[in-house]
Amino acid sequence: ADAQVGCTWWLFHGGEDTSFGPLDLRRNWTPTKIIEVEQGFCTLRLPDLTTKRMEIEAPLTSQELLSADMPPLRCIDWHHMSLELWTGYSSSRSSAFSTDSCMELSRLVRPGEKI
Repeated sequence: ADAQVGCTWWLFHGGEDTSFGPLDLRRNWTPTKIIEVEQGFCTLRLPDLTTKRMEIEAPLTSQELLSADMPPLRCIDWHHMSLELWTGYSSSRSSAFSTDSCMELSRLVRPGEKI
């Protein structure tokens, strides 16, 4: 969706704010408001009333996306899916699910496979 004045923009802070539960979006994201949009930039009003200017990239066309130099596509089979995987939080370890753990569960997409 295009950035529009007055819309909410969720800004990632990654601070693991433990005052919010592990499944609460606000644990790692802060809602801000878009107060100005210019060519390639938007200005956000943060909860503490300060502002932050953000560069916003134009979306790629389908042709650009297909020709982009991307790493091989990976997937995770359904039998490996779990709440921990979707939320990035492991209740048994009381910590974030690691990127290495996700890579161990994933595999390369097979040629011609539909995902």
